[in-house]
Amino acid sequence: MTANIGAELYKTEKESETNLIISDEPDGADKKDLGFTPKELLASSLSTLAQQSLCACMRTEKAGI
Repeated sequence: MTANIGAELYKTEKESETNLIISDEPDGADKKDLGFTPKELLASSLSTLAQQSLCACMRTEKAGI
């Protein structure tokens, strides 16, 4: 995982081997809204974690473990 800050203010690119996520803070005068805000990325990460944990729990319960 790498993170790059380019020439555009507030824009950051996070890249893995197969994916790219762009985060941006469109609070400045330019308001380009090029990607997710940091708060949106955090909310997305937490909701994904909760969903995956629930699915794992349901699989365990279904298997009788």
